[in-house]
Amino acid sequence: MAKKILNEVKQPRIVNIIGTAPSLGAYKPIYGENWVINHAWKYGTRVDVWFAIEGWKEMVQASRSLLVGEAEFLKFCRNYKGKIYGFRGEKMFDEKNNETIAESEGLPIQELRCLAGTYFTSSIAWCFAMVALQEKLGNKKVDIVNLYGIELWISHDLSEYSEQTECVNYWIAYLNGLGIQVNIPAYLLMAVQSKNSNIYGF
Repeated sequence: MAKKILNEVKQPRIVNIIGTAPSLGAYKPIYGENWVINHAWKYGTRVDVWFAIEGWKEMVQASRSLLVGEAEFLKFCRNYKGKIYGFRGEKMFDEKNNETIAESEGLPIQELRCLAGTYFTSSIAWCFAMVALQEKLGNKKVDIVNLYGIELWISHDLSEYSEQTECVNYWIAYLNGLGIQVNIPAYLLMAVQSKNSNIYGF
């Protein structure tokens, strides 16, 4: 009887959205699906869904400045067999060996725009919107989103402050409104770099 009750308990769907910030080297997900953004694969985390939003040409160029380098990136592309989302679907083709190395599926742009217009200022925003769209796509609703390697709130990059952070904040509230819990590492919230404290009264 106890076993039957346990089987009937709803298992939450957990999605870990994983960015490229160095903190991922110290804090890695244990449970749930890993939705990995751009070059976050380089930290050796399992990749269940890959958001190659920047496009293959840009990602190959970016890999040359990373410690892993272009050769390691292309090796990962060849070996990865999971789902890949790009802004638009495109193939990475190796003309020398006459083979497709990787192929991305385009994001469902029209459906995503129906959620909140055109407010997508980062790859993270696209991931959040895809979380919100899961049921409309015929998938199980996401219950919990955990963030790893995403440090917008303590970044010194002006672009992240002025464009990306506010958009991400918007999508977090949007998901909360859908009953989806979004977990941000506590050290990020307590170490926000801003002119004024984000905690009223301090």
